[in-house]
Amino acid sequence: MFGKLAKVGWLVALAAILVTASCAIPKVTMPTPDENLVRTEAVQTAMAQLTREALLAPSSNSNTSTPVPSTTPNMVAVTATSSMGSSSTGSGGTSGSSGSSSTFVPTWTPSVYIAQYVEWSQNPQDGYRCQSGDQIDVSWTLKNIGVVTWKQSEYYYHLLYNLEGNHSTDLRLTKNTLYYIPKDVDPGDSVTLVVDIMCPVAPPEPDQVAYTTQWELVNDNGAGFAKFFFRFYSVFHTEPSATPTITPSPG
Repeated sequence: MFGKLAKVGWLVALAAILVTASCAIPKVTMPTPDENLVRTEAVQTAMAQLTREALLAPSSNSNTSTPVPSTTPNMVAVTATSSMGSSSTGSGGTSGSSGSSSTFVPTWTPSVYIAQYVEWSQNPQDGYRCQSGDQIDVSWTLKNIGVVTWKQSEYYYHLLYNLEGNHSTDLRLTKNTLYYIPKDVDPGDSVTLVVDIMCPVAPPEPDQVAYTTQWELVNDNGAGFAKFFFRFYSVFHTEPSATPTITPSPG
């Protein structure tokens, strides 16, 4: 009997210990989920999945090209460099320096060095007949339609070649072969360039041989960007003979 009571007492004590231990363990409280955060994460996941699927899917248009900039390019007047006509023999006309006409072409950057020939500014005109052995001044006016100033101490124009007829010649047709521009020329301004032409000594016949000098305007980098020329004739000239004096004979 005593043994049974001791066993029951032991079981009661063990139960009390277990109850006490269970009361001492702290309870874990789970945080309340943020519904907005859950929604945001779900949307982000869905968008990422759609983006991935779009990248992996083949394009429906195989000719799709890279888009070009929508900016309209600047329109800059580019004047073509002229060339000398080989068969012109008539009087008048122009030298066709950097060109009297302009063509507008698109370009992403403005042209820096452009010289435009001022039409009918040449004096005298092509086809001029000078007296054999004379020296004449020939001038052209060029306008700066670029974006930089032509500096007086840096820009010059020089002789490219002399022609007799359509062939090169060693005849001295100019007093000098190089001239610096006479002033600084800002964009939009014009300058008159002058050269001294030496009319060659021509024989009495024939006097229909044309002589040509061609020139080039050179920038501060040493690059030519405008050409102009003068085509002329040298005419043999003789002094008129004196009219003899007739002395009437005495009658």
